[in-house]
Amino acid sequence: SYPLLGKFMAYQLATDINYSEVINFDENSFTIAGPGAERGIDKCFIDTKGKSYADVIYWMTENQENEFQRLGLSFQSLWGRPLQAIDCQNLFCETDKYCRAAFPDLKSNRKKIKAKFTATPQPIDYFYPPKWFINDKVQETLAQRLPTLEIPNLQDNGQQLSLELDSLVKTTSEIPNCISKQHKKNGQKTPLKKSSLLQNTDAAKSQQLCLF
Repeated sequence: SYPLLGKFMAYQLATDINYSEVINFDENSFTIAGPGAERGIDKCFIDTKGKSYADVIYWMTENQENEFQRLGLSFQSLWGRPLQAIDCQNLFCETDKYCRAAFPDLKSNRKKIKAKFTATPQPIDYFYPPKWFINDKVQETLAQRLPTLEIPNLQDNGQQLSLELDSLVKTTSEIPNCISKQHKKNGQKTPLKKSSLLQNTDAAKSQQLCLF
């Protein structure tokens, strides 16, 4: 044993290493319920008939398909990969967290969530352990779901946008002349506001806003 490294943390680290190519053991061959999973199991079951927390996790792992059917749940697996013991352990832990927020009246020695979500500023390149053989399936699914960009249509829209902006600038450039005529009609002096400079700038911008 090592300081600050108990059985549950050791189990988590061993599972993380098992996701790599260094070792390869059956994920359902061993499990340990952490404190959060123990609280989650207590909230889900009235009576476990003396079974240990690990036994409950094993039972849930082995009977997941039957329970999905019994509860009418359309569970979406990871491209055919069923829940493993570590997954069910994590689900019980997350159940405890949700219950603390949704049902604060339930008895628990934990009152608040320890951490809140903070977005990472840099994008993360997520992937599943290669030994699961599902990363290619993920890419195929994403390729089917993402809309295809029709570049010719976008070009036509960009040209149309440019023409509309040019027309708008021409219309805007006529405004100072209209104002000048109205002021002369009323016997007022026309204010000078560098209208020619603004017109040139607007005209230049209209050419730059054409994206294609």
